[in-house]
Amino acid sequence: MQTNLNRGPWGRYLARFSMLHVAAYIIVASGALLVQDALAPTDLVAIDFFEPYRLTLWPVLIEGLRGLVLAAVFYPFYRLVADSTRSWWVLFLPLWGLTIIGSIDTWLGSIEGVIYTEISPMTHLFFLAASAIQYGLLVGGLRWTAQHRPIWTSQPEWIRDSRPTLGSLTFWGYLGRFTIVYVGAYLVAGITFFVLHDYGTVIPESEAFALWRPLDHPFIQFAILFQVGRGVLLGLLLFPLYGWIFGRSYGLFRLFGVFWGAIYLGTPAVVHNLIADVLTPGPLVDLLFGTAELTVQLLSFALMFWFWQRRRQSSAGFVGRLIKRVLPAPD
Repeated sequence: MQTNLNRGPWGRYLARFSMLHVAAYIIVASGALLVQDALAPTDLVAIDFFEPYRLTLWPVLIEGLRGLVLAAVFYPFYRLVADSTRSWWVLFLPLWGLTIIGSIDTWLGSIEGVIYTEISPMTHLFFLAASAIQYGLLVGGLRWTAQHRPIWTSQPEWIRDSRPTLGSLTFWGYLGRFTIVYVGAYLVAGITFFVLHDYGTVIPESEAFALWRPLDHPFIQFAILFQVGRGVLLGLLLFPLYGWIFGRSYGLFRLFGVFWGAIYLGTPAVVHNLIADVLTPGPLVDLLFGTAELTVQLLSFALMFWFWQRRRQSSAGFVGRLIKRVLPAPD
C-alpha cells in the first residue's frame, strides 16, 4: 500500500485542480460579463468596485494561484472527489460555502459583506448564482477526472484510514458547540484587534472601506448577533467533512487548514490583495496585521473546538447512526 505521497501524483493533482478552477472561472466570467450589464446602475457600483469577473491575463493568473491554494486546502479530502458513490454536494457545499458565503472577507455574496457593506441584495444574489455555477463546474470536472483519469492507484494510508468516528455525537450538540466557540473566538479577536489597530480611525479614511456602512449602523453595532447565524451556517458547511477531521488525531491541522485556507486564504480577493501589497512599495503593516488577526481568530477557534468536540465523542447514538447512513465511511 502506498503510505507516502510522491511528487508525481501531488504535482498532477495540483495542476489538474488549478486548471479546472481556471477553466470554470473563464466559462462563468464570459457569461457574467454579459449578464451584469443588465443590472441596475446602483448594483453595478459594487461590481465595478470588486470586479469579481475579468478576462485579462492578471485575474486569470490569480485564479490559477487560488486554484493551487484550494487544491492544497482540500487535498486531505480528496477521497470525497474520487469516490463515485458520493454525491457532488459533499464537496461542493464546503468548497463553495466556505470560500464564498462563509468568507471572512467583506466580499460579494458573503455574510460579512451583507453585515458590513451597503451592497444591494441583488448584487449579492448575482454573484452567489455565478459562483455557484463556477464551483459546480469545478467539482463536476474534479469528479469526472478522478473517476476516469485517477492520479493514485491506491490512496495514501493517512487518507484511506480516515473513517468517521462519530461516537455519541448528536447533530445539535455538534452545532451548538461549534457556534459557541466560533462566536467567542470572533468576539475576543475582533475586540482585541479593533483596539490595537484603531479601526475606528482607519475605516472612515481608507478607500478599501468605501462601501462599508457607517460604524454606528445597527448592523455593525450588533454584528455579534449575526455571527451566531454565521456560526451555525459554517458548522453546517463543515459537517460533511466531519469524519475526515475528527476521525484522526491529526484532524486538528485539517480543521485549521480548511478554515484558514478556505474562508480566508482561498477567498476571491485575498490572494490578489496579498500579492498587490507585497509588490507595492511601502510598509506591510496592514497586510501583516490583518493576516495576524484572522490567523489568531481561526487558530484559537480550531484549538478550542477540536478539544471540546473530541472530549464529547463516545459510542454512536441514534442521530449518529442516522448521520452515518447519510455520510458513509470511505471504503
